[in-house]
Amino acid sequence: MESDTELSAEDTILVPEVAAEAEAAADSEQEQAQEQAQKPAPAPAFSTEEAPPPSPRRLTRGRIALGVLLCALLAAGSVLLALASGLRSGADTRNRAVTDQAATATVSGAVSSALTTLFSYTPSSLADTRAAAAGLLDGRALTQYQALVGRIGGQVASQKLTVSTRVVASGVSSLTGDTAHLLVFLDQLSSRAGASSAPAAAASELSVTAVLEKGSWRITQMTLR
Repeated sequence: MESDTELSAEDTILVPEVAAEAEAAADSEQEQAQEQAQKPAPAPAFSTEEAPPPSPRRLTRGRIALGVLLCALLAAGSVLLALASGLRSGADTRNRAVTDQAATATVSGAVSSALTTLFSYTPSSLADTRAAAAGLLDGRALTQYQALVGRIGGQVASQKLTVSTRVVASGVSSLTGDTAHLLVFLDQLSSRAGASSAPAAAASELSVTAVLEKGSWRITQMTLR
C-alpha cells in the first residue's frame, strides 16, 4: 500500500508549472526595474543654469547713467557751496561785528567805559563828569546828556546823591564802516549821605549808536529801552 504523503501524478506535473510561473514573474519584475532605471530623471521645477552675463552694451549704458548722476550731484553741491560762501562774504562785508572780534571788543570797551563815567557821579564830581562828556559824546547824545545834568544838578547837590554805574553786559549788533550799534545793560546804585537806608538799585537797558572820530569812539545817540 502506497504512503499518503506520496504525490499524485497531477501534483508532479503542477510543480514545474508553478516554478515556471514564479520564474516568469521574477523575470518580468527585473525587466520593469531595468526599464525604470533606464528612464531619464524628471526635470527639476526650476532651472539650475546660470543666467547669461549682461551684454557689454547694457554695462556701458549703466556706467554712463551712474556717471551722469554723480556729475549732477557734484554740480549741485558746488552751487550750494558757492551760494553759502557768497552769503557769508556778503554778511561779513556789511557787518564787521560778525568777523572782526578785535574791532568789536574795542568799540564795546570804549562805550562801556564812557557810560560808566557819564552815569557815575557825586555832588563834588558832577562838574568834572559834565566836562568829560564833551569828549565822550557827540551830536544828539551830547545835547541830551547836558540837558539831563542841568535838571538833576541841583538835586544831586541838595540831597548829596552818589550814583555809581557799572555795565553788566554789552553787545555789538552791527559794525559797518565807522558806525556801531550796541545794546548795553546797566546796573546803578544811588545813596544819600547820612541816610540809614540801603542804597537803591536800578537796572537800565540802552540802545547806543557810536561813531569812530579821529581814532576814538564817541556816542552819538542813546535811547532808553
